[in-house]
Amino acid sequence: MAVITRRYTRSVDFLTRLLAILIIALCPCLTLKAEEVKIADVLNIGMKSGILTLKHNAMGDIKFKKRIYDGPPRLVFDLLEAKLPANNNFNQTNISNEITSVRVAQFDATTVRIVCEAKTLSALEKIKIENIGQTLVFNFLLVI
Repeated sequence: MAVITRRYTRSVDFLTRLLAILIIALCPCLTLKAEEVKIADVLNIGMKSGILTLKHNAMGDIKFKKRIYDGPPRLVFDLLEAKLPANNNFNQTNISNEITSVRVAQFDATTVRIVCEAKTLSALEKIKIENIGQTLVFNFLLVI
């Protein structure tokens, strides 16, 4: 009986080691480096005739989060993996009859936050946001 137990223990040890070696050898995710995150630079912020533009250097789509809050009614639009040039915040009031202010600032190291405040929630839902080429466009003229 002792001989059978010893052989069984050796077989289990061998199989456990073999399995560990195969997992390490065959799992490329253990050896790959983390993919480098590319940060988009916001190059220019402008406001003209009720249209806010943010020129950026991102190729393709830009990642974002969009939320609408009340008290006061505001749209919070976060550009993820993005940054502003140092001290390049933007703040403007009296955009239209319904949109009271727009602010753009660096929220954290990799997030640019755009906050649009309005008199009503329905006004915020009418704002048209587009990424045209390398320009993010907020059109406040649609709010009547």
